[in-house]
Amino acid sequence: MKCTHITWVFLALLLTACSSGTGHDGGQTEHSPGRPATKVREQHISRPDTFALPSQSITRTLQEQGEFFPEPGPAWNRESYNAVQENTFINAGNAPLSTFSIDVDTASYTNVRRFINNGTLPPVGAVRIEEMVNYFSYNYPKPKAGDPLALSAELGPSPYHQDYQLVRIGLAARELDKKQLPPANLVFLIDVSGSMRAANKLPLLQQAFRLLVQQLDARDRVAIVVYAGEERVVLRPTPGNKQETIFAALDSLRASGSTHASSGIRTAYELARSSFIKNGNNRVIL
Repeated sequence: MKCTHITWVFLALLLTACSSGTGHDGGQTEHSPGRPATKVREQHISRPDTFALPSQSITRTLQEQGEFFPEPGPAWNRESYNAVQENTFINAGNAPLSTFSIDVDTASYTNVRRFINNGTLPPVGAVRIEEMVNYFSYNYPKPKAGDPLALSAELGPSPYHQDYQLVRIGLAARELDKKQLPPANLVFLIDVSGSMRAANKLPLLQQAFRLLVQQLDARDRVAIVVYAGEERVVLRPTPGNKQETIFAALDSLRASGSTHASSGIRTAYELARSSFIKNGNNRVIL
């Protein structure tokens, strides 16, 4: 109790000191040797049961009276990107070997487009040239029977330097018939806490989920487990051709509450185990 009393006395003194200034009617004048007199408004501090921030109307009134309350800061930006290291000049005579990955990533194009549509420039690390190039289809020649890959190349003058030339190398892999793919057993563990309300979170996931479901058939299974303050099974393992049932469960998702994933992970694995497909593509996707 003694410590609490000292704390409130300290807050009272602090608020009284912060309210000093000119332009207020009434109050008293304090004067210390060697310092000019300052006019201090009397403060009456009452101890609240709980500590709360001032409302917008109170804040606006205090600002008009000369009190200072900082405006709320911007929302936290949790996006981060790796630094981009520019490639230096490489003499092909000394280093003739060049390697590249054959996996295709296209996310950078849509990410950069999002920044531009929102009226901002993307961070440097978000601009990945290879992903932007791979976003588009070029109708490269398909591999011949028995070949896993097909290569094509095109040589032309560089638009950036008259003494340089650019080479475009195209690579196309053999396309697999969907009937040759193993059946999928997919359990989606989805965060539906309040932080997922933003348009680029839960709503975007729901849009992408629809595209995935349209590629499934009767051999596949889909289940949905959500977690916020607690976990909940929204959709038990359902054949992939029952799209209306899956879409209805997907459209029912709403973001609210806190985040607690551990029990949801256990529930998701239990569902995956109950509908396990031997030699299939069994996945829990968080």
